[in-house]
Amino acid sequence: DDFVIEDVINTAKKYGAAATSLPYNEQIFVKHDEISTDKYIPRETLMRVSTPQAYRFDILDQKYHEAFEKPNFCQVFKSTLPVAGKLCLLWKFLTAL
Repeated sequence: DDFVIEDVINTAKKYGAAATSLPYNEQIFVKHDEISTDKYIPRETLMRVSTPQAYRFDILDQKYHEAFEKPNFCQVFKSTLPVAGKLCLLWKFLTAL
């Protein structure tokens, strides 16, 4: 709805980023082994994040530059995400323009 989108945009302008969220009502247990649990996460401490999400471009752009300028970023990134190699090549191409 329009109110949600406007609120996310205004909040992102003020704080740099924003996302919609709802209380998480399910119970989450931490697995001890394949048949038992030994602790739980209190649901009052959890929120379920959904879309829309918004980020101020200047902050997002700065963080991308910081990440891609790290010496091993592309190597580490490629090992965790299959399409990252192409993204790293594209980034290097675009920043060389």
